[in-house]
Amino acid sequence: MNKVKYIVPLALVILTNGIYFAEMNNLTMYLRFFEDGRVISANVPGKYSQINRWFNTTYRENIGFYTMENGTISFTTNANEGSVEYSGRIGRTSIRLDIHSNINGHKLRNIRFRFARF
Repeated sequence: MNKVKYIVPLALVILTNGIYFAEMNNLTMYLRFFEDGRVISANVPGKYSQINRWFNTTYRENIGFYTMENGTISFTTNANEGSVEYSGRIGRTSIRLDIHSNINGHKLRNIRFRFARF
């Protein structure tokens, strides 16, 4: 008798014990997700440098709440200047996002944010 094996796919979830980052030209975009559903974002010139000192729950700019469903994620961050919309797919150690700024109208597609653990 043949045994049937069931393979349960690994659930893709957002990691909350570090940051996601994407480097573009001379700018690094950072995202940090929290277990309570909050997300924060920051764009910083140059490379990663001590971001975990200030990019945490006390950060009060570019804040939003994320939702996940079937391996996808979406959220909008809000700042004084306006909002930025994000949507995309969750990977094991990265996320790929489409980004639309309602501040300046810029749109970016399929940007890969890699994960770095603190």
